[in-house]
Amino acid sequence: MLRSLKIKAGYWLEHRIKHLGTLLSSTFAIPVGFMLLTADHFVGLTHYVANEKLIYERLTGVGNILISIVLGISLTTFSVVFVVMQLASSQFSPRILRHFLANDVRIQQYIGLFIGTVALCILPQAASALFYGEPYTITLLTGIFMGIYCLVWSYPRLITYLSINMNVAAIIDRIKQEVVKEIDIIYPEKWQPGQSMLYAVSRPDEHTYTVSITSRFRTGYLESIDYPRFEREVTRFVDARPWTNGLLVYQMPVVGEFIMKDAGLLLAVQTQKEPTPAQEKELAEAFAAIAENVFTVNTFRSYTQDINFGVRKLVDIAIKAISPAVNDPTTCLNCIDHLGDIAHNLQLRRYPGAEACKLKSKNIIAKEFNFDQFIDFCFDQIYQWGKEDPTVVRRLLQTKTLLVQNATNPYNVMVLIRQVRDMEVPLLYNDATIAERHIKINREKLEGVRRELETFEHQAKLKVRKMEQAGLLHYAPAGEAPAIEKKEAKAIGYLVDFISG
Repeated sequence: MLRSLKIKAGYWLEHRIKHLGTLLSSTFAIPVGFMLLTADHFVGLTHYVANEKLIYERLTGVGNILISIVLGISLTTFSVVFVVMQLASSQFSPRILRHFLANDVRIQQYIGLFIGTVALCILPQAASALFYGEPYTITLLTGIFMGIYCLVWSYPRLITYLSINMNVAAIIDRIKQEVVKEIDIIYPEKWQPGQSMLYAVSRPDEHTYTVSITSRFRTGYLESIDYPRFEREVTRFVDARPWTNGLLVYQMPVVGEFIMKDAGLLLAVQTQKEPTPAQEKELAEAFAAIAENVFTVNTFRSYTQDINFGVRKLVDIAIKAISPAVNDPTTCLNCIDHLGDIAHNLQLRRYPGAEACKLKSKNIIAKEFNFDQFIDFCFDQIYQWGKEDPTVVRRLLQTKTLLVQNATNPYNVMVLIRQVRDMEVPLLYNDATIAERHIKINREKLEGVRRELETFEHQAKLKVRKMEQAGLLHYAPAGEAPAIEKKEAKAIGYLVDFISG
């Protein structure tokens, strides 16, 4: 229960960080300002300071100066930030701009503090004008103190924070951390021997009666799914209608997928026997309402339940970094390293996720990607754009070597071996091909690529032999999931051939 509440709180906060600056500035302007003005009005400093009005008039000038300074540095700073981030978004990825500004807690805190300080300096002057020159010295002093605090403490810290976090290496690391955090939430369990080695997406039976629920949302991306509510509403519907016994509900899109209004298929509902027209209408209306309640479609993708979104940003940055216009291979290598870290975290997990396993017991089939798709998504496009750069190819091979060395699941090892072989490095990096394609690669780099490939092959064989000694390659299908067991047997056969060939 506690974990579920933390996940819900995290999802809620992620989508509302962009409102934090407005909330903080409103807090300063309304509740805090109202309390200070009330204290000034009913208590004040008149009984303690004889010339309070004169002091207030002099402090008004100080407050106005602070207002102009705070507003000036705020506008200048954030203008520079927008220009720099716009350049970074065009150079690396347009998807980094929104999450750096709108979804950064620290940035929103600074915005709220600066605007709130301006409000606390203006409010007492406005109140004094309305109440015939009555001095609101406590409120004005608070605003002045906040202004000095902004200039002396908060503004230097903001500059330091921006200078560190606007660096592309910091942005890449932050994206990686967000993805790993989401992996921990979606896949909390690690894979253990004896468990299913892979996850295969279940599809509706073509020969079973199906009610299809299309999207009524605006066109956009599937941002998140409220799985606990999904389970509750489907269970409530099924329990109240005996004729729905054996009902199967399939989630059709993966989170992050593009959904077209009135065309995107959200749910496929299958019944054991064909319903009557009235029952079919009830099914369609009920599950259309459920889809509206549990699916969230938005203009943008988010990290919520969408691991591929963070990977997509890292891949975009890597591809642009090795383009001739940017020519920054070091950034590409940095992205490959962090993608390897993400893949390492994911390859140790048990599929499908915790929510998907829970829903399956209720005959609700959640759709997720599998490790094959994820590895292709991480590295395939980078290789396609950087395969003629030996530095990029070497780093890809080094990363996959590390992944093989630390893998625990035989199926994942097979996926990595197969992907390296699909790269066809020997065919691309031989003397005849290089001469034919007029690729300028010196002998040292060419030998470096070949050594990395040999190292991968050697480490992969060591890993497979260790798995064989541990009994992980002695496979006996249980007959519970024929489609999955067929793929598992094929993967084991591939590994056996690999070490014997």
